[in-house]
Amino acid sequence: MQSRQLVQLFWHGSQQGANTCRLYSACSHLVREMGLEGRLAALPRSNSCQVADPESCWATSLRRASLTSSHAPNFLYWNLHQQCDEALLLGGMGVETCAHPTYRPITSHKWQHKALLPQSFPHGTKLGLSCWQERYSGVKGSGSASSIALFCVNGDWFNADNEEE
Repeated sequence: MQSRQLVQLFWHGSQQGANTCRLYSACSHLVREMGLEGRLAALPRSNSCQVADPESCWATSLRRASLTSSHAPNFLYWNLHQQCDEALLLGGMGVETCAHPTYRPITSHKWQHKALLPQSFPHGTKLGLSCWQERYSGVKGSGSASSIALFCVNGDWFNADNEEE
């Protein structure tokens, strides 16, 4: 039982034509071995947050961070994701696809305030809205707005200027 808890990564695939599985307690560098074809997968053993859309997150922010920043974002297995992507960019032999960072430590960012919106809102509810500041800015009339508050009045929504939205 103790040895199973140490397994963080596993590789499965073909080694010289034979189906093979390898278990790893750690991995800091990706190394290509001749005669191996398969997939390396991580198995987080701690509570973590799962990114809702890893592909969009990678395309929007993380690839740029990977290529331009010496500060590593707080994701589990970040170094392996980065090494795999670099191998793809450089035409690394044997690397066909890379997963994108999917898990973060639960202490990596503020998330406790997030929740699904209810199906309906009672009269008098105030709802604050804002854009993802790194990528978008709100538009209000001919200007911009970083955030807006809406108020529910008998099932209709009004802004702070008492205009219906």
